[in-house]
Amino acid sequence: MRLKQLLGILLLLSVATATAAAAGPQLTQVRVASQDSATTVNLRATGAFTHTEYRPTDNLLLVDLAGVSAAKMDGKTHLVSAPGLVSYRVLGYQSSDGSEVARVELTLAAASDVKLTEGSDSLAVRIASQAAPASVATASAAEIASAPSHAGKTISITNVGVVRAKDGVALEILASAPLMPKALKLSAPDRLVLDVPNAVSTSHFQTLAVNDGAIKDVRMARFQANPPVLRIVVDLNQDREYELVPQGNKLLVKFHEAATTPLASGCLGGHVNCQARAGFNS
Repeated sequence: MRLKQLLGILLLLSVATATAAAAGPQLTQVRVASQDSATTVNLRATGAFTHTEYRPTDNLLLVDLAGVSAAKMDGKTHLVSAPGLVSYRVLGYQSSDGSEVARVELTLAAASDVKLTEGSDSLAVRIASQAAPASVATASAAEIASAPSHAGKTISITNVGVVRAKDGVALEILASAPLMPKALKLSAPDRLVLDVPNAVSTSHFQTLAVNDGAIKDVRMARFQANPPVLRIVVDLNQDREYELVPQGNKLLVKFHEAATTPLASGCLGGHVNCQARAGFNS
């Protein structure tokens, strides 16, 4: 009897060990430290990994940790007050071959330089702010008074919600003036990013769980303080084309199947061509 019990225990231990090995490393730490005009984001996992990084826009850095599980990372946007870094977010998804990938999204301040240093089970992302030195940035009162003002009036975003449209649910953004957002569609996971210049939020909205139609959830946060930029992220249940339909001080964001023919009344398809037809500046 004792021999059978011992064999059973050994079998359970071997299964647990094999399962742990098959699961691969997990991301266990995201630590932000700043010194002078630079910030370092340290990523640490329970085992060795490789990474890829790309920068789809000047203000966004995506770091994918291949074979690493995001584990218990919450997926929320964490605002950071540090040189060169505005916020970070950790997401987990599966690659085309079914393996786990932990993605770290870093929202950068304007004109930031990035350098990555690998360790055996860690990755350090150093972000250096390229803000102008005080001798260059400082201007006299007379120079400021005589300089032309290019900043528009700040727009207040009063409400962000979801409404029913002909093709399903649509995002509705209400504001104190017409909106001219910059749009960027990203994948893995699928989402649409809207950056609204000269805009601030006057509502208490931060995250809205939808899980209806194309929209999974909606998030909103300050992307840049001066000049103010408000970022709205629409997490999608699957890949969709988008259509921006301005209606006075209201903006509707509709979603369509990827094969849908572009509509003449709106802006469909996304990216640069879509923004150019609508008169948006990238």
